[in-house]
Amino acid sequence: MLERIKADLKKKYPSDICDALVNSYVNIKEQYYLMKHEPSELSGGKFVEACIRLLQKELTNSYTPIGSHIPNVIDVLRNFENSSKDNNNSFRIHIPRALLIIYNIRNKRGVGHLSGDVNPNFADATIIATVADWVLAEIYSVVFTTPLEEAQEIVNNLVRIKIPLIFEIGEIKRVLDPTISFRDQGLLLLYSSHPTPMTDNELVKCIEYKQPSYYKSYHLSRLHKDRLIEYSKDGNCTLSPTGIRYIEDNYGQWLDNFCKGE
Repeated sequence: MLERIKADLKKKYPSDICDALVNSYVNIKEQYYLMKHEPSELSGGKFVEACIRLLQKELTNSYTPIGSHIPNVIDVLRNFENSSKDNNNSFRIHIPRALLIIYNIRNKRGVGHLSGDVNPNFADATIIATVADWVLAEIYSVVFTTPLEEAQEIVNNLVRIKIPLIFEIGEIKRVLDPTISFRDQGLLLLYSSHPTPMTDNELVKCIEYKQPSYYKSYHLSRLHKDRLIEYSKDGNCTLSPTGIRYIEDNYGQWLDNFCKGE
């Protein structure tokens, strides 16, 4: 997906900007999923600077070369609103204002926090990762060159809920903590794909359940009976509002146990 985004961006913008943008985005996400919140926040600054160069190219047809310092970043972001109103409002207003959130948290919060304080690094890293998702999705939604249906799926995937307990590789997802029950693993997988359903066969494959028919007839049927999922006759499984609440009520404890190795 990211290679598709990069390829489309390079059709309009210089390669060095596109590489810096996607690479800094990947770094934010990798550090976040590794629970390294301070490095994730620090990567936010590089993402902002890459985005600024893309906005400069879009709005002024020139940009600060990679490797050169961008002075007064906050003023630069705010001044994009003064560009011609013929330009797309996402580039003039919405994206710069979103980037201000990342940059202010990155700089004004100091990232490091004294022991004894309530540590906001996880919350800060979460908003940075989420805003970065939105910014990249917004840029791509304006400049995409792929067929509309494919572009829509790429944008949806960028902003879809992503959780550290789920590892994705290609079409396969894994729950990283194998001590979580098969029942709850299925709910976690559905939560990570929500609102897009997963099929019963996909769940069995991702969980690696040894008796597919039993998993479907017992676990999925009970989840349906308990109104945690909607299990349709065509095999599609969709998380219900009750299922969402169940995951969100228990997720913090699962994550804590996983990080502690319990």
